[in-house]
Amino acid sequence: DTQLNGHQLPTALFETADYFVFGTLELPYPATANALERALELADQYHVKLILDVNWRPVFWPDQSIAKPQILDLVQRIDFLKLTDEEAQWLFGTDDPTAIAEVLPDAEGVLVTAGEKGCAYWLNQHTGRLSSFPVQVEETTGAGDSFLAGFIHKLDQLGMVALNDPQQTRDIVTYASAVGALTTTRAGAIAAQPTASEVDAFCYLAQQKSVWDMGIRY
Repeated sequence: DTQLNGHQLPTALFETADYFVFGTLELPYPATANALERALELADQYHVKLILDVNWRPVFWPDQSIAKPQILDLVQRIDFLKLTDEEAQWLFGTDDPTAIAEVLPDAEGVLVTAGEKGCAYWLNQHTGRLSSFPVQVEETTGAGDSFLAGFIHKLDQLGMVALNDPQQTRDIVTYASAVGALTTTRAGAIAAQPTASEVDAFCYLAQQKSVWDMGIRY
């Protein structure tokens, strides 16, 4: 992954793609950084939505002083930004997605995750905060990746038009949170990823419990 070749990127992938999802781990490596730039050019050419997961890992940067300005330059080009509350504070001095969106005029969405404290979002002018799902945590590795995968999966199902509706927007983020929560209940990052049917069942049971707790019976 440190020696990706931009000249070998298949253009056909971008012709049919809806989203290009990437992180910042590529930036410290010249070859891969150039490949990322080529991918961004192709995504722009074919009107592919750009989704950036900041995924800040200082250990990969020989010179950490250049990391922040490079990442901030990259952030200015994206459509959707996902980052943790710690990454948000580091980059923007706030973990409020609305405040972050104000300095990203072209962004369509900002997602800020905070582990057991839940998440916050700004999506097409709709904002909100969600508590985390109460689960028995075995390992948190991969939870953020799962959250983003759940977000993209649900957005892809419903379409971008769903972000015009505040309730559908909240439902999308709730689904993403459920995927992230389920991932923490099993060991591993990839093996722990839940299936769509597992997420649907989990969301249904969580909704039923919420209704029960409010004293509403069917």
